[in-house]
Amino acid sequence: MNQNRSILTIFPGQGIQKPGFAEHLVQYSPALSNEWICKAENITGLEIGYSLTDKHYVVPSRAVYEQLSIFVSSCIAYRLLLESTKFTSKLRSDMAGHSLGEYAMLVSAQVLSFEDGVRAVYKRAELMSDLMASDNLGMAAILNISKNDLSKVLEQWKESVYIACENSDWQFVLSGKREDLKTIKNKIKNLSCAKYVPLNVSGAFHSKYQEKIVDPLISFLKKLNWMEPKNSTRLMFNYTGEVYNPSKHMIPELLAKNLSNTVKWANIMEIISRNDYDVCFEVGVSKVLSEMSHPYLKNKNCFNFLNKENINRAVINCDVIKCRDVSF
Repeated sequence: MNQNRSILTIFPGQGIQKPGFAEHLVQYSPALSNEWICKAENITGLEIGYSLTDKHYVVPSRAVYEQLSIFVSSCIAYRLLLESTKFTSKLRSDMAGHSLGEYAMLVSAQVLSFEDGVRAVYKRAELMSDLMASDNLGMAAILNISKNDLSKVLEQWKESVYIACENSDWQFVLSGKREDLKTIKNKIKNLSCAKYVPLNVSGAFHSKYQEKIVDPLISFLKKLNWMEPKNSTRLMFNYTGEVYNPSKHMIPELLAKNLSNTVKWANIMEIISRNDYDVCFEVGVSKVLSEMSHPYLKNKNCFNFLNKENINRAVINCDVIKCRDVSF
């Protein structure tokens, strides 16, 4: 067997969730799913199972439930992938998570236990919720525009509007004051092909508006039990936009600083484009990253867990290349 074979796993962030969005995932493997849902509920005291499976469930705290639901569903999906295939070989594994997805990435890479992952995401969500309740802030996606052209548009709002995510060479997300974003929307309309899409959020993530919660999050994360990344696993972090296997003591800072800085996903996509992966999985109930990554994957499929049929395809393709190389 070719020892240079490799697998790419990417983990989605916020924006994919809605009530009951992971019902099919839980039904696919109820015993496995309920085990981890119960662990998360025991730690947080929240009804996470309902938010995953009940389409009519109204969540009491949107940000907290959204983040925990996405995190738990991605961890379940990754474990399902492992337990549905046979442990026959070791491959190099590259992993990346978009924003919140970094926490599921670290649990899947065995750098953090699932239980501590729940605690970390819960604290992150609480801190972010406190900020969201206090400011008239928002976010918007800007499509079909170069970074250079976007920077020119933002010239007069350097201190109030920030590039929160560089998702690709043509897709960006802005964070800032709602009134400034509305003005920018009108300027964007004057550019050919460019498109402005407001996001349904109540905060300005990945910007200077999040700075006040960075230190509290670092302090909390440092209390958790971190493990060193495996040599066979290469991690890509949003804060650096690089393949970067840091000492375990540096990981809390990388995660927390990402809240107040740009998600460098385009840099990660560039790294991905230079690798010829045998297979790619978007480990979560989403196809957002799969579609975004497709041009960089040399026309290879990126399997996801969006529905039962997709789960079957992901499991079959994982088994075909004998990709299981870790266990929980």
